[in-house]
Amino acid sequence: MFRKTTRRFLWRLLFPWTVMLLLALASVSAVGQEHSLSAGKRAQIEKAVSGFMTANSVPGVSIAIVENGQSVWSAGFGMADLEDSAPATSSTLYRLGSISKSITAVAVLQLYERGKLDVDAPVQKYCPAFPQKDSPITSRQLLAHLSGIRHYNDDGKGDVPEDSARHFATMEDSLQLFASDPLLSKPGTQFHYSTYGYTLLGCVLEGAASQKYSDFVRENVFRPAAMDHSQADDFFAIIPIAPAGITKTNLARFATPAFSTPATKFPAEASSPPPTTWPISRPPFSPTSS
Repeated sequence: MFRKTTRRFLWRLLFPWTVMLLLALASVSAVGQEHSLSAGKRAQIEKAVSGFMTANSVPGVSIAIVENGQSVWSAGFGMADLEDSAPATSSTLYRLGSISKSITAVAVLQLYERGKLDVDAPVQKYCPAFPQKDSPITSRQLLAHLSGIRHYNDDGKGDVPEDSARHFATMEDSLQLFASDPLLSKPGTQFHYSTYGYTLLGCVLEGAASQKYSDFVRENVFRPAAMDHSQADDFFAIIPIAPAGITKTNLARFATPAFSTPATKFPAEASSPPPTTWPISRPPFSPTSS
């Protein structure tokens, strides 16, 4: 069950609906036009994108068209940054949101395959900063959202506000948000979706790898997959081709950027709200046009 290759996992990740569409065309273009897209097809695609953006109040989208494994056309639609009127392009980077959890799972299972991480051992073996609970919690349970660790509170109490730039210097420091809270259920008995569970999994990864989470993922997941432009969503860094985080205030309006907090929840998600990080990415192919 756990022996999945990195490449197989990555191809299953796809991209968040709020930031990207990947459209694969089944038909083969005529000879001489196999690396281009007809005007008719472009018009159909642009109409579909326009309808998608309107229906979902999406401010910006980047898409790429692939035929037979080759990129034939790409473009950006709308805005990457409403405040600065920066348009979205085929090279715009986007936050991956909770897709980051799958990336974290890939990294954790790589350590498992290499014999560096026992997924059935208590998490304290690799992350001693997390306190003991009445029942042991394992990495296997964290991966499957079976740990009993809570997700965000409905009232926001105990979580970092979405408009906060609070920074945690280390993965261990970020555990303070939830480490002392009671478990929702005995580990292994009930499913409770939990971003914080993956925060703890990131701490486990760092202990098993003896390496920072972001460095391990960059070297062992992104580089082998040629995801050279993927990186940590650092609140304090200026990334020219990355869109600002946006908060949806109603069906037709997007307002103030919501902030991310470096080293808070790298392993869990990368979108806002709530304030989290990791990573921002672009498609693993080279667009032919924009």
